[in-house]
Parts: sequence; structure tokens; C-alpha cells
Amino acid sequence: MYFIKVRLLLCISFLLISYFSIAQNKKGYWKHLVTYDSLSQANLIGFHYDYLSLHKQVNFRSDGGNINLRLNLAKFFTDKIIVGLYFDFKLFTWDKDPNFSTEFINDFNSSFIDSYTSSDDSLSSSSFKDALNNTNNYLFSGNNYGNYGLVVSPFPLKYGGVKLILSKGSKEFDFQAKDEKKNIKKLFLRNSLFAELNMTPYLFFKKGKLNQKVPRFKDLYKQITFSLYYERVSLNNASIENLPLSRAVSKNFISKYDNQEHFGFKIGISLY
Repeated sequence: MYFIKVRLLLCISFLLISYFSIAQNKKGYWKHLVTYDSLSQANLIGFHYDYLSLHKQVNFRSDGGNINLRLNLAKFFTDKIIVGLYFDFKLFTWDKDPNFSTEFINDFNSSFIDSYTSSDDSLSSSSFKDALNNTNNYLFSGNNYGNYGLVVSPFPLKYGGVKLILSKGSKEFDFQAKDEKKNIKKLFLRNSLFAELNMTPYLFFKKGKLNQKVPRFKDLYKQITFSLYYERVSLNNASIENLPLSRAVSKNFISKYDNQEHFGFKIGISLY
């Protein structure tokens, strides 16, 4: 359902682009929208590759490489600000341990509910418990996430083009038996919140402008971006496959580990 919402937002965004471009009588309006603007940095479309790094000692760790897209809707009206939609997602499932703490694992084990009316729910919950404890040949095999939200920059030309990004999304953690690579099960964490403060260091220190639409290789360092990153992971509406997490563990466990806050940073490169 979450990824359906993301696709729906993308479709609406591009429909808005089509509407505004057709509604204008000026021949150069469409060219103005799509032309790379090195003076304002407030381009219609932004495309970045980032690497997220979180502290090792956090539960539900999901750092790694990701792609983010920015659609600057303010471009239809002005070049002086950035106000638009933001989409952030992983292209690949990274084979990384979610790094659950010993306390988290012990609390899960002690609050685990092992009686279900459905055999599928029983299998899902017991498999997740085995992966969490690394027993019975079960393990975590990767993670993924995606989120969408808003991006704002009131002064794209100053302070390294600093941007505030606020988004909402979900995380997925894959687990499976070692000898059943195609039978992958998932833990879904929905309604998580994310925030970033993003900037381009070259613009901040040199007060320069990125003058190449496609920069030369030796100038790629000018495209490097840096972000301070925050996330709040929610267990509300979390599920192990189709089994709500609230039915697999006690309410005390949900209360203790709901809304965990993590901090980190992103280093990336602006590809457009």
C-alpha cells in the first residue's frame, strides 16, 4: 500500500507538470522549466545518490546507498526558492544485519506470544524469532526503505543551498532460512518519520555555482552533498508478514521500543 501511494504521488506530480506547461502561452516556458539553472540552483528536478550511515548500536539499522529525487514545484512560479516533493528509496536490498541489541532480543523473547489460530501466523512469528536469535538456520538477509515528503530551501544560493527535508515512509527487513533463498519473509515498519538538513559544501565554502549540467570528472567534488539525518522508527502498524507485531509480543514491548530515534549522516553526489 505504501509504495502504491508513492507511485500515485509521482503520477500526480508529473500530471501537474504537464498541466502547467500546456497552460502557458510562452514558447520558452517549457524550456525554462527543464533547463539546468546554474544561477539559482532551483532546478525543476533534482537527482542524488547518497550513502546513509547510522550509529552501529541502533535497532532496525538500515543504512546504505539510496537514491533520492526532488521535484521543485516552486519552479513553475519563481527561481528564488525551492518548495517541492521529495522521494527517497533504495534501489537494492542491502545484505546488512539490523543490529538488534541484546536487550532488545531478550525483551522480545520474554514477551513473545507463541500461540496462534493460523499456521501461517505461527510460522511467520517463529521464523522472525529464529532470525532475531540466529537459531534454527534463520537469519536476516537484507533491508529496504522508502519515504516521501517535502523539501524546502528559502535561499538556494546561500549557505551551500541548504535544504530542509521532512518525509514519512516505511522500512522492510528480510529474513529467511539459509537453504530457502527464494522463500523470503519480511518485517514491515510503517509510519516512520525522517528529517534531513542537506547542503553542498563547495557552494558553502567557495560561494561558487555548479556551472556544468554534466560536470567533468575532475570537478565531481563540487557536486558532493552532506546531510544531517534523523529518523523516528514507529512500531505502530508494524507487522511480520500479515501478522501485526502487536499480536506477536506484549503491549509492554511495543511501548518500550515504539518511536525509537536514530541520528546519522549522509554523504552523496548530486547527479543532476
